[in-house]
Amino acid sequence: MNIYHQEIPRNIPYTYHLIWLDPITELPAMKYYGVRYAKNCHPKDLWVSYFTSSRYVTEYVKKFGNPNVIEIRRVFTDNDRIQQAIDWEKKVLVRMKAHIRNDYINKHAGAAINYNDPEIIARREYVNSLDITKQNRKDAAIKRESDESIKQKRIKACNAPEAKEKRNKTRIQNFDKSPEAKITRSRRSKDINNRPEILEANRKRYLGVTWEERIGTEAAKEYKKRMSDLRNSNAWDPAKGIKKGKDSPNADKTVYTWENTRSKEQVQMTGIEFSKNYNLDNANVRGIIKSFGKLSSRGKPFSVKGWIILAK
Repeated sequence: MNIYHQEIPRNIPYTYHLIWLDPITELPAMKYYGVRYAKNCHPKDLWVSYFTSSRYVTEYVKKFGNPNVIEIRRVFTDNDRIQQAIDWEKKVLVRMKAHIRNDYINKHAGAAINYNDPEIIARREYVNSLDITKQNRKDAAIKRESDESIKQKRIKACNAPEAKEKRNKTRIQNFDKSPEAKITRSRRSKDINNRPEILEANRKRYLGVTWEERIGTEAAKEYKKRMSDLRNSNAWDPAKGIKKGKDSPNADKTVYTWENTRSKEQVQMTGIEFSKNYNLDNANVRGIIKSFGKLSSRGKPFSVKGWIILAK
């Protein structure tokens, strides 16, 4: 093993070169070029107490052992020696194109971060000040919550009509209407609402409680009227905010071919006409229309009292 060291003072940055030889040909098989510029660094430390900071070198050493050749290529002793060492490493790596060669472990062409650089120091101080600012904000929030007058004032401002309108407008603008988002929301809602503790809490919360007691007299009156209109219209399209009842101009006018799997009778009618003529629940008929082209878990078309849709 060829190790070259110079007798020089402490705290000296340096660049170094590692070489692994092929055991058969004894020619260089793999190499690594690096730089060392840490506090109190010295070339004598190389492969004694310092074994590079590259995890790729560490992995290679575990597989193939220590390098056969360990060389100190250049030392730096000027006042700006750290930056000189960093710049020199980058210059050598770029010149050799080590980061794109198969015989070098290096994965990039420099340059290392000089933590003694004034700009780096200023940046780190700025980031640390942000952490202090975050903590100050947390402390201020805790203080605000402990003051009941400030807390009530914030709650009142949050519940103001203009604040609610602003939140609703933002929510509508940012609402994701994609099918994937819809499936994700539905799955998340089911997961939450089907938790045993949620089911039990809702059961106890609303057990024997009227709508007037839940949401107030005026709100309950408006809610009951809306539900009544919804039942009378037989359908509702919440996305468009319009009624789609039997007699509505927005009702589905598609003509479907219906077949009774028992009597083999076939008719051509719209969903509304079919529901009315055969005295079937309109919600069930809409469910069959919605499931047209799909199969049930038994591998059969969805049906209502033996009726299925053949075509449309």
